[in-house]
Amino acid sequence: MVPDQCKLDNPLAYGDKYYYFRVRIWNSRDEASPWKEGSSFFKTPVHEYPSPNFSWDPTKPRINEDVQFTDLSRAYGDGNAIVSWFWTIPDSDATEEDLITNNPMVKFTNISGTRSVKLRIQDQDGLYCEESKDIQTQGKLPKWREILPW
Repeated sequence: MVPDQCKLDNPLAYGDKYYYFRVRIWNSRDEASPWKEGSSFFKTPVHEYPSPNFSWDPTKPRINEDVQFTDLSRAYGDGNAIVSWFWTIPDSDATEEDLITNNPMVKFTNISGTRSVKLRIQDQDGLYCEESKDIQTQGKLPKWREILPW
């Protein structure tokens, strides 16, 4: 599940700004209710949340074929950078080290089909988001042997 803060197109200012809220409603006769004040102030994040993205090659991998994942994520804020990666790569030979690096290389195992690969990133200010993409894997490469002509 993608955290709610990652889906927002935030019209509010970043950088520790404080806001409060109040609401009112109108009935079918266009009569307004009194304002209802929010119970507290809320603070915006220091900058936009990071934007996770990744690609892989080959795009339609076969079972037991090397697949190179490439992190294309973006961090926001002056001098900010992505500092941690956490991959979920089902039905693969990924090790714990592979799952926390920015550009893992793995092999999918078992049967062909669709795999949902997820990348969760975090920036140096502790803000995080995740992205999932489906990868279609194909059957194993055919086995062959060379036979010399007579």
